[in-house]
Amino acid sequence: MSVFRLGRGSSASESVGPHACDMGDQADEHSCLNVKGRGCMFTRLETRDPLKRVQASNSHCLPCSLEGQELPCWSVGAWMGGKQVTHCAMSCAHQQTITQAGYACSDDTGFITQSQCFDKAARSGSKCMFTAYEDAAGEAKASCGPCELAGSGGWGCPQVGTTGPVEGSTVASCLSQCDVLCSGPPGCPPTVAPPPPPPPPSPGVAKVSSAANEMVSAPAPFAIPTANPYAVMQAARDAAVQAGYTVGTAAPPPKAYWPVVYYRSPIDYMFTTGPPPLAVEAPLAEGAAASLTQATSHIKKASLRRLK
Repeated sequence: MSVFRLGRGSSASESVGPHACDMGDQADEHSCLNVKGRGCMFTRLETRDPLKRVQASNSHCLPCSLEGQELPCWSVGAWMGGKQVTHCAMSCAHQQTITQAGYACSDDTGFITQSQCFDKAARSGSKCMFTAYEDAAGEAKASCGPCELAGSGGWGCPQVGTTGPVEGSTVASCLSQCDVLCSGPPGCPPTVAPPPPPPPPSPGVAKVSSAANEMVSAPAPFAIPTANPYAVMQAARDAAVQAGYTVGTAAPPPKAYWPVVYYRSPIDYMFTTGPPPLAVEAPLAEGAAASLTQATSHIKKASLRRLK
């Protein structure tokens, strides 16, 4: 059984215009999905430039219904204006999304259940294959992918114990929607039915337990992409460059000079004249310059006394 939270209910009668959803290119998700009198759609885009240390991102709030027409949510992974869609949610009741048959089955994060995999097939009108495997470290994971594509044909499940979808992994079980078991006439000639595939771990989760002293992440055992606060500044910088402005660099820190005294030998330090050191340096008088006085005659007299 799959349980999904219903979308935020919006007013049946749209009492405000679609411009109520307009919140600029850095919209807030909570404010977007809670506009009174209007259903809105929140979407976030991010660049994928390997030469940038901080990726520029934008978030928009758009109406999810316009003039009685239901608008679907943007597909996660799609490209729009040089940026890739990373998140999309709406407060309208229809909750429509754009899915491509076959492509919607692809999920190689390692954290997916059998029911979620087959639900992707039902939503996109395609057939998917669920594969549970163990990686090189012995961790139980799962993947979902298409079992047939238009123009390419179909393929069956890999054998248990063979190489899995990840390098160094081993297939533990597999269940494909393309494998249809025929029980005999009139659909097909009488044949010996192959043994059924082993059931996946209940309730379709590849890993159902963990050690008591192991720190696990939620809601998925991988890093969830979040909004980088520096992405707003990066987006403003990119907009300035496109507008023809020259982006300057920060000025270097001011240089500081400290006086350094060199002695000919360590014994010269014993004969250096001057006031005793203070715990707190006294401020110099205005216009006065720091100086180090050392009388050569005093050093000569002290040296003569030691020779005598």
